[in-house]
Amino acid sequence: MRVRTLLDSVTLEQNRGETYRRMRRELAAVPGITVRACGLRLHSRYPGCIMHAKYLVADRKTAVVGSHNWSFGAFTDNVELSLAVDDSVFAGQVAEVFETD
Repeated sequence: MRVRTLLDSVTLEQNRGETYRRMRRELAAVPGITVRACGLRLHSRYPGCIMHAKYLVADRKTAVVGSHNWSFGAFTDNVELSLAVDDSVFAGQVAEVFETD
């Protein structure tokens, strides 16, 4: 199994909170998982730009896209929305966004 994770560099590298340090440490400790930072500010005219996209692609066959944070509270307490699309063409397009980022 191979899992590639892309997180906003501001969140991943500059946030001093224990949650973010633990998240990166624990994800990186799992065989097959890589965590990388996406520095969108390098490519944006907006100095406050962050990566806010929440999506995943599984085997270039299924994509999940949504607007909510992937936190315990978001899945249990909040009213959130995500959409799972079981379509290889759409999943491939979302995968290309990931590769570009």
